[in-house]
Amino acid sequence: MNRKYIISGIIAIVLVIAGYFCFNFFSETEELAIVDSIVEEDSLLIDSTRISSSATTAAELSTCAEAIAGPERQVYRLKGIVTKIVNHSYGNWYLKDETGEVYVYGTLDAAGNTKKFLSLGIELGDVVTIEGPKINYDGIIEIVNVTVVDIEKSPVRVDSLNTKEPIGLEGGDVTAIITNKGGEYTIDIEKEARSWLSVKQKTNDKVVFHATANNGGGRSAVIKFKSNDASKKCTSQTIITQNGAIAKATVAEFLKAPVGEAQYRVSGIITKIVKPEYGNVILRDFSGETFVYGIGAKGDFEKKKLKVGDVVTLVGKRAEHAGKPQMNKAHLEESISVKEMTLDQFLTQKDSKDVYYKLTAIVDDIEREDFGNLFLRSGNTRIYVYGCYPGWGANGDARKNCIAINGIRIGDRLTVIGTKSTHNGSAQLSKGIYVDHEKVNATPTE
Repeated sequence: MNRKYIISGIIAIVLVIAGYFCFNFFSETEELAIVDSIVEEDSLLIDSTRISSSATTAAELSTCAEAIAGPERQVYRLKGIVTKIVNHSYGNWYLKDETGEVYVYGTLDAAGNTKKFLSLGIELGDVVTIEGPKINYDGIIEIVNVTVVDIEKSPVRVDSLNTKEPIGLEGGDVTAIITNKGGEYTIDIEKEARSWLSVKQKTNDKVVFHATANNGGGRSAVIKFKSNDASKKCTSQTIITQNGAIAKATVAEFLKAPVGEAQYRVSGIITKIVKPEYGNVILRDFSGETFVYGIGAKGDFEKKKLKVGDVVTLVGKRAEHAGKPQMNKAHLEESISVKEMTLDQFLTQKDSKDVYYKLTAIVDDIEREDFGNLFLRSGNTRIYVYGCYPGWGANGDARKNCIAINGIRIGDRLTVIGTKSTHNGSAQLSKGIYVDHEKVNATPTE
């Protein structure tokens, strides 16, 4: 019995000791696991911070030329001068270095917010370092949603010109109001403009420029203001324009003209309306067609109630977008409102050389292909079209061969504009101008 108690006691002691060691072992292991977990999380946090910081600071500085030639979606760090600010809310502007220029589409503030561009205080002439991905939008190289790394303020800045209007044909003065914090500065008028634009007066806060009389087309000059402080490489600039004589041109002549400030007067038919609120349209005459990017201010086009088929005379500059020619910010000089009618309605109108009508009907017969004399039919009504010319403004031999040029055939649906006259007691559409036509499966009725 005594031996049993002794053995039981020994077993109990062994179990107590084993339990003690097991408890301490698992407790220490759990504590160690928790500590390891904290260390791992801290390590990840530190690595994440280091990686993020490294990604921000390790980007190599590229030139504009390298960004333009480089792959899309690649993030570039660029440094250059702010040459033009297009949108002060989203931060759309142009950055230029010695190798080229890129368009910045969207600028984020320090917190990554959009529409906070003004809070950055970026101005024309500042030297700015940015980072952002490159995209190609319709042929335009853009760096989008950029972050601003650094801003070097320009010591000399053009605040405004004393007038928003161009200098007149007769010549005159214009004053640039400047802010100068860098002492002496240099004015650089671009070489092509030095024959007609000069500095008349220069002070610390303004520069007066003088332009000579202009006998040619409209012209403009880029003027750069540079601090004489060698440590400040910032440059500010402004553009001075002068009106010129307005050159009358066909669409073809307008398209051949160089991009610039020269003004052109072009007449034609509106064949398509792209954006009525802005007056973006396609304009066509006998020689060709061009895109017009805006007629007047926003809403002017709609107020004038212009429509497809109307004849307009526009004055504007030869411009270009994505390699395609266009007229920019056109001014409407005059317009002819063309009345759209059925053949039956047309027959009830009075003869007039000043009122134009637009008719659409089936080509019933072609009497003369060279000048486009033909018959139109709609139902039982048939009228004679005395001449179908290739487009507005055609004269002489340019009036010929509209039928062949456009492949018009009997049975096609033709849209044409012209005036109403009467010949030998029969009403007719005179001096018709081709607008459009479509092939249809129609058999003319005799």
